Amino acid sequence: MKSWGGGRKMVLLLICQLPLLTIQDDDKCQAITVAEAKDHLRLNGGGPLGAFNKNYMAFTLDEVKRNFKNLITMQPGNFSALATWAPLSFPASLGIGECMKDSGNCEGCGVVTDRGLNFYPRYVNEVNCKSLGNGCGQNRGKCEATVMTQKFFKDHGAQGNCNKDLKLDFYDMKMCCQCILL
Repeated sequence: MKSWGGGRKMVLLLICQLPLLTIQDDDKCQAITVAEAKDHLRLNGGGPLGAFNKNYMAFTLDEVKRNFKNLITMQPGNFSALATWAPLSFPASLGIGECMKDSGNCEGCGVVTDRGLNFYPRYVNEVNCKSLGNGCGQNRGKCEATVMTQKFFKDHGAQGNCNKDLKLDFYDMKMCCQCILL
């Protein structure tokens, strides 16, 4: 009889704790949504020229596939590798099409850069300077990447931090590869 009463108390205790457990699960932090991140970008003057530009930035891989073009050829990017792309460290870049050389013999390639989970926007459409540092222009110059510094945002909180406090993050978007005369 004593063990039956003890077992009953245990079941009663579990029944009483169940609502508490489900309430705690409902209070877990939700990740920043794409809409919240876009609003933050819009309200705080982030992105190319102070606004969101779908040709140069994306929050999801679907946006990348739908909006990004190879900045070298201005043709739709080749995104077939995105399905299996799983970078181990960030930022990571993935080529999205053919490369081209300019008249000074500098080679640029269109790439998608994944800045990581805590960055907003996460994906950037850029040009990788494949011949960075090489001589060009009849050896009177050097190939260099031209950048445009942009205001983006980063969640500096730890995983599970609920404050959704995005901090300003300056990022040098690589826009072209060109011969700079020395």
